[in-house]
Amino acid sequence: MSKAIQILNFEEQAVGRTIKSSKKRFTWKFILDSISYTIDLHSSKFSGKRSIKINGEIHFQGKKTGKLFHQTIEIGSHSLIIIEVNKSYDLRIDGTSFNLLKKQETFEAPIHNIEKTQTTSKLVSESQEDWEKSAKPYDVIIREGLITTIIEKLPIIPKKTKNRQSAKPTYDGKYMFGTSNPGLSKGNSLGVEEIPKPRTYSSYSPVVTGNSTHSNPFL
Repeated sequence: MSKAIQILNFEEQAVGRTIKSSKKRFTWKFILDSISYTIDLHSSKFSGKRSIKINGEIHFQGKKTGKLFHQTIEIGSHSLIIIEVNKSYDLRIDGTSFNLLKKQETFEAPIHNIEKTQTTSKLVSESQEDWEKSAKPYDVIIREGLITTIIEKLPIIPKKTKNRQSAKPTYDGKYMFGTSNPGLSKGNSLGVEEIPKPRTYSSYSPVVTGNSTHSNPFL
């Protein structure tokens, strides 16, 4: 960081009258070329108006078209710009962010040197001996050879097959229909017992006695 720039403070406040968050004030304090500066930015959320004051004097006031607001300020040989970033604002002095300059002062070391040191430390290779010393000990497990097969290890019991003679099923009408009539199991599929047909008798039956023939009306 240049010795001509000294970062003092940055502050963000909600200053809306009715709704606090409707209007915000951003204040940057720093020393540039041994001169102290205070830049105030007032931003209204609803109206979109913005005003910039440098050491109490108005530098800009009004609206600007575009999605992101930015305003350039020239102080001596230095170029400053206020730009809208992530619903907030950042002041950049000679192209360097105010927040980045503040971090440099906090750690008292240039950021590019820190990044270089971090990158260099990552690229340093370890020797094989150092790696073996830092490695954790481990146990070696020796597997024995497989004696049995996978099928023998599985808990499967083979199913025993029984030799059965294939025969057609027979049905007993006595148990199925309550009768031992073989006619039911052969041709009667409805399970109704067959009633024997009555014998037919003729009303006229001749009676032969010797050589004569007489009719018997009662037979």
